[in-house]
Amino acid sequence: MKYKSSILSLIANLFSRSKLKNANFQFSNSQFKTALRKANNNLFFLADYQRFIPPTRSPIDEETYTIVFDFLIQNSQISSNTIHQNSMPFNSNIVYYLEKLKREIYYELKA
Repeated sequence: MKYKSSILSLIANLFSRSKLKNANFQFSNSQFKTALRKANNNLFFLADYQRFIPPTRSPIDEETYTIVFDFLIQNSQISSNTIHQNSMPFNSNIVYYLEKLKREIYYELKA
């Protein structure tokens, strides 16, 4: 059901998660957390539904993508393997192997 957390929010403040589960309600932990947030903010309507997208999953801008992509290419080595799919975001079927650990690259990019 598309609006499950909105419907669940009607009773989320009245009963605990375990009591609802024992009463055979089925929902994920994130749905209950969302329902509880909606109940606390008195958001019980379904009009103009917008899915919440955390900032970490929001699309990145072209400049950031280019910086990260270029940095990864500079710290990679070309393999003799190739990809036979058109699923790559860039038009290439070349496979690269990282020369550094992902953690090292992350901290270098973060600096």
